[in-house]
Parts: sequence; structure tokens; C-alpha cells
Amino acid sequence: MYIVGWSFGILEAICVTVLVGLVVDYVVHMGMSYLESPSRDRRQRTIYACVHMGISICSGAISTVGASVFLTCCTITFFPKFGIFMAVTIIFSFICAGVVFPAALMELGPEGKAGTLSGIFGGNDDPIEIEMDGGGDDDDSDKPEHDIDQPMAMTGGKGGGGAGDRQVTSFHVVAVCALILAVCTAIAYWICPPGETFCAALPAQTKEFEQHFAMPGFGVTSQQTTYECHGFDFPQDETYHVTEFEPIEDPNTKGVVHHMILYKSPIPASKCFRECLNMPSDSQLVWAWAVGMAAFPMPPDVGFPVGKFTDTSYTSLQIHYNNVFHTPTTDHSGVKMTLSTNLRKYAMGIMSLGRSPQVRDLNYPNLNIPPSRRYEAIVTCRCGQKAPPFLCAPFFLW
Repeated sequence: MYIVGWSFGILEAICVTVLVGLVVDYVVHMGMSYLESPSRDRRQRTIYACVHMGISICSGAISTVGASVFLTCCTITFFPKFGIFMAVTIIFSFICAGVVFPAALMELGPEGKAGTLSGIFGGNDDPIEIEMDGGGDDDDSDKPEHDIDQPMAMTGGKGGGGAGDRQVTSFHVVAVCALILAVCTAIAYWICPPGETFCAALPAQTKEFEQHFAMPGFGVTSQQTTYECHGFDFPQDETYHVTEFEPIEDPNTKGVVHHMILYKSPIPASKCFRECLNMPSDSQLVWAWAVGMAAFPMPPDVGFPVGKFTDTSYTSLQIHYNNVFHTPTTDHSGVKMTLSTNLRKYAMGIMSLGRSPQVRDLNYPNLNIPPSRRYEAIVTCRCGQKAPPFLCAPFFLW
């Protein structure tokens, strides 16, 4: 999570809780297969475990990672994150169970009765009996009597000592557990000192950059009024918050650009210049600029969501050129946005307010703001059955 820049939130806590069993599942299966091997040599036991359990672990890893791929295509935020979390967990678990753990067993794996509970707590294990065959039709008269077709008892310790000779007692086990608990407590105390309700998560790697949506050299003609559009796409690798909108004003078209509007659309817009007096009905306003407007920074806890898992991925920049002097020129105007992966507490929305030129009803309020003086008005919207309830209230204009 630290590498990809995720903070430890509710979704991450659920993923950790659900997938904690998958972390050790493959290793446990390999260990059980190792202990079930009829051989007593750690090398042969490891080969037995890899042959008998390796194919099952490999098949399980492939099917689980394959199922996780489909979760990444979902639109609900939890499912793609859960799919990525599960796929990465399974991949690392498979590497540990198929590479790291067998290598450790080859060098350090238990042999004979080593590692059993009775051996740890000083119990008496039955001797391991191994049949030593005297060997076929050969003449065995010269061999010692006890070597001919007689079972030989072998015990687990060196020098003939059995499990009962071990010096490991329950006290040692308790002492080791207490030491581990003390170390974990010290680490937790260092990460989250007493008095803090929540432990601080690891700092996420915040990515912040500027995104420019500007006309790539549009040739303004001598025609007085022109509405021109160009399509742009936000990055789709992560969810971003726009923290500031700033107009890009081309000195060549100063006094020619009347206003600029950035619309979002559900499908990618054309990356070619196109005349667009009227925008499609499914387009929605994202940002607007008119002569005299400056940069618009968001409040510290507010951002406009764009990119992955949002409905603002594809946009069109519409510019109205009012070329009163009929002078051809080239334009690079547009908008500069600051994008950040550090998502803020509140997501900004857009509410459009205006008066349609086709409406001639005098009962509609006049939204023309007089120039050069302060103007305040109270507007109450008429809400239908499908209108959000929070819009059915007076609000102020100034």
C-alpha cells in the first residue's frame, strides 16, 4: 500500500482482514505435505512436497489471480482495490510457497521426529524403526548377527540421545513467546504513543502536477463570431483532486477570446478542432472563464474529483472567439489545473444557474448583475419530484 500511495483507511482494513488467511495458506499446505512425506531426509521431503502439492498451489494461484482481474474492471471503488490487493497477495504468497519456503526446507527443514510437540516438551517418542535388509542371495555369514534381517532402533538425538534428552522445556517456549510479545508491544508503542486515538498511517506518496488543456494552435479566422471545441482526457491511472483552476491567456488573442468553458462528457471527445455552438445534452459544466476572471484555488479541504473511478474523465474545451477587428491569428488559450492524488475531505460539485434565452416569462428572476456595484439577490428554485431535496431552498447571489 505504501508503494502505490494508498493510505490505511476503511477499505484497506477490510482487505487486510479478509485476505490475511491467503498470505499463509500456500505455505501451510506445503508444510503439511512436507510432514506427510514417508522419507526422513529433508531433501527428499521437500521434493515430495513440491511434486504432490506444487501443482495444486500453482492452479489455485492462477485461478485466484484470474478472478481478481475481473474485479479491477468494476466501477464501485471497493471492488477494484480489493481485486488489486488480492492479486498482489496471491502472487507474493505463491513466490514464498514455491521458491523461498522450499529453499528453506532444503537447508533447515525438520528431519525424523524433530519439530514435534512431544519433542519440544520433553516427551518420550517411540524409536524410528528402519528395516535394514541383509541383501538378497549374498552370503551373510560374515556380517554381524544383528545386521541380518533385524530391525535397528534409531533415535532422534545425536550420540544415541532421544527426545527425552532435549533441554527445551515449556519454560523456554513461554520465554520466547514473552520476548516476541515484548518486541511487538515496543514497536506498537513507538508507532502509536499512548493518548492517540488512531495510529498515523505510513505517509502516502503524493503525486501532484499541472495539467494543461489548451488549444493547440487554433487558427482564428477573420469571421467575427466563432465557437470552437477540442477534446482532452484526464489521466486514468488514479483518482485525482483538482485543487486549482487557472486560465491560460494567449497574448495573441487577448481581446478576441470572449469566454472559455470546460465540459465533461461520458464518452471521449474528438481531438480535432470542431465548431460547436451548442454542446451535447449530456455534457456538464466543469469550469468557466470570462474576461477579467483570475485563478480559482479551492479551499484547503475541497477538491474536484477527476480521473479513475469518477464521472469526469473526458472533456471538451469550448472557446468563443469574438474577433471584432476581423484579424486572423493563432490561439493557445485554455486552462491550467493542479492535480493531486492527496484526496481532500470534500469533493466539489457544480451547480449551474442561468436564464434560458427562450424563456420570456416575466415571473422568472432577472439574473443580470449590474456592473461596477455590489448586487445581492435571493433566488428560490422550483423543485420537481426528481429534484434533489437540498436544492429546494433559497440561496444567495452576489
